[in-house]
Amino acid sequence: MAQAFREANTVAWLLNKARFSPAFRESLKGSDIYVDEASLLDNQSMLGLLILARESDARVIFQGDTQQLQAVGRGQPLAMLEKELGFGMHVGRIDVTGANFRSKTNAYRENYPVVTLRALALR
Repeated sequence: MAQAFREANTVAWLLNKARFSPAFRESLKGSDIYVDEASLLDNQSMLGLLILARESDARVIFQGDTQQLQAVGRGQPLAMLEKELGFGMHVGRIDVTGANFRSKTNAYRENYPVVTLRALALR
């Protein structure tokens, strides 16, 4: 799996590269574009990415926690998609800041991992 992400880069880099390199843009045809920490995308970046994906017949897979990190730029498009369209995988949360949890052993924490992912896929 590490090899699959060896050439990972930012969404801004992807949009720029696709804008100025027709060969690169062509290489995206039918591909999967995986976006980690997608809650950091602002409206402009999300729109650019979705337009690129539509034109390339690519699938975009967003992963991010809308309750944790927010976009620096304007808007929270991942949160909007999750809320307005009902996309996403809603998972339970546990409080890891409580005194009782902190006092547990490392073995306890390894056996009961914190699950805070929200994921969605668009095509």
